[in-house]
Amino acid sequence: MNGMRKLLGVLLAILMLCMPLALVAGCDGKIKDEPGPTGDHEFVFEGGGVFDDGVNYHVTVYGNKDESLSLHVAEMPTLSMSGHWVFVENKGYKLYFNDAQESFAYARYDTATEEFTVKYSLNLGGGQGNAKVTLTCKDEAFAAEYDGVGLPPLPPTFTGHGWNGTNRHDCILYCYEDGTCKSVTNKAGVPDRMGTYTYDEETNVYSFEFEDEKDHYPANYIGTAADGSTYYRLDYCVFRGDDPSKGNFRGQIPTSEGFPQFTTSAYWIDENGEKVWYDFKTTYDEETKTYTLYYEAYSKGLQNRVVTYTVDE
Repeated sequence: MNGMRKLLGVLLAILMLCMPLALVAGCDGKIKDEPGPTGDHEFVFEGGGVFDDGVNYHVTVYGNKDESLSLHVAEMPTLSMSGHWVFVENKGYKLYFNDAQESFAYARYDTATEEFTVKYSLNLGGGQGNAKVTLTCKDEAFAAEYDGVGLPPLPPTFTGHGWNGTNRHDCILYCYEDGTCKSVTNKAGVPDRMGTYTYDEETNVYSFEFEDEKDHYPANYIGTAADGSTYYRLDYCVFRGDDPSKGNFRGQIPTSEGFPQFTTSAYWIDENGEKVWYDFKTTYDEETKTYTLYYEAYSKGLQNRVVTYTVDE
């Protein structure tokens, strides 16, 4: 009997030693007991990038069974970010992050490597700064169901600058899946400009329409001319080539013509002093894969902004 007990004890010890040695699968939903938020995931993306502080941070994104996301950084164990994911049959994953910009990213599948790749602009804040991290996930099984096309182009995020007549400041134009867009700036006290956009696949052009912003329009001054007539005074800035001029410009519109609104075009002044007009549509550079857009916004005076978006997929 004692011999049998000893044998059972040895077998139990061997079994306990073997239990942690679990196999880890790719994006096919077979990952079990992998360290992480839930211990049971649909997929795991791993990778990283070099941030503003020069450090290469290692980033992991867990896609949980309940369709939630958890982002973790190895070098910053107390940091985490939540979100959710959507799987589009035969095409791939869409990842949505609960960050300040409500960012989202599409995973692209490569049949040669049998991997999903996703790129995401992550801001760690503080001295770490931000970087576009590249994350991958192996999924051999998906090759058999992939349609060969994948998800559509990711809605763009344009970055650039504008002037309020005296100082340049940065601005961003966010585009969302529902066809809306939002223009923001780091200039204190300047409201966002909302609108909508469309993409024409045939012409490869993004077109924008912005909402009227009467309350924010710079024509909030009413002047009186020498003949007694009244007018709206407009303060605005225009571009000279690719850079704005630093001078303030001023225009007058008779109040009898009604309160002015933003136009549907922006312009800059060429070397001959002539206005060169731009519709709120992008131009595209084949070589650099970059879209350029000129548009108007308010910044304590009418302001033209120039922003670009470079395809990185």
